[in-house]
Amino acid sequence: MAGRLLSSLLPAACVLFEGSHAFTFSASELVTSLRPSRRASLRGSPSRSVVLYMTDKNEYVPTGLEKEVDFKVIKERLANKQLPPARTLSQTIDAFTNAFGPEIPIIEPFQAVIQEILAGAHFAVSDARFEYDLIFGTGFYGAFVKAMTGYPYGDEEIARIWQSMAKAVSLDPQKVIKDHNTAIEWIGGKPEKDILLAWEAASAGKASAGSMEETAVMIKTNPCWQYSRLWGAGLYLLMEKAGVDPDQKSITKWMNALDANYKIGGPRKCFMDYTQWKAAIARLEDAMKLFKEAEIRKKKELAARLEAQARELEKKEREIAASS
Repeated sequence: MAGRLLSSLLPAACVLFEGSHAFTFSASELVTSLRPSRRASLRGSPSRSVVLYMTDKNEYVPTGLEKEVDFKVIKERLANKQLPPARTLSQTIDAFTNAFGPEIPIIEPFQAVIQEILAGAHFAVSDARFEYDLIFGTGFYGAFVKAMTGYPYGDEEIARIWQSMAKAVSLDPQKVIKDHNTAIEWIGGKPEKDILLAWEAASAGKASAGSMEETAVMIKTNPCWQYSRLWGAGLYLLMEKAGVDPDQKSITKWMNALDANYKIGGPRKCFMDYTQWKAAIARLEDAMKLFKEAEIRKKKELAARLEAQARELEKKEREIAASS
């Protein structure tokens, strides 16, 4: 079973790793809403530049001051970091199947999405720069919940799948759920302005442990911070909870508040992933409609067969009664 799961997962995982994937089943989709950028350098600030993007409405949208990734600092910071033993994707898949059990009755369209979320989590946590935070936890569990909506085998099996998935990437499944809930509750009914001001004002020593302010401090003070698609998914979910439509401008604002406006793995990448996230969610919803329609047809066919059998049995009983 693990072998079959691996063989079906690797093509999607390769697409994911190459950077043209965000919970999508095709690498052929391109972001059509953005055209080539126009860059304006800032004098006296070689590590940052202003980038303007032209949208399909023929208007330039500034993405703000882009931060360069300082690979020298990253190398120095990671030199003394205690890292867990490296794990391959196949080992993560084995860990998932061993935790769940030898038989995995996960059906399409759920299996493909579960596989891709697992691959996304694997590649994120396997990066030496990875630091877990509430936004990543929100994306990991939130994406899983969206993917499993309508799963026919019940909440107990959904919980088993989640437990197995989180443990496969060495994360505490209950903690991730708690962090997801903490982040969603913190957003609550806050207006966007208050959320961004709270992140901008967050500072070390004032943020309580396990809070969204602490997550903001972690990101702002970490020169090795690494963007991942599941982190991006967490940001989209928080923005949607706040009633904000994730677009290039709003994503840039939110990531600026976290001082995460990187040229590589910054708002531009996050927005590109969002366009594919939306398309994937729409495809999943369409697949679910087809799945439900097929289930309804099966039930109707079964009911028709049972009704025909009942009529045949009734006919035979009448014949027996008439002949006796």
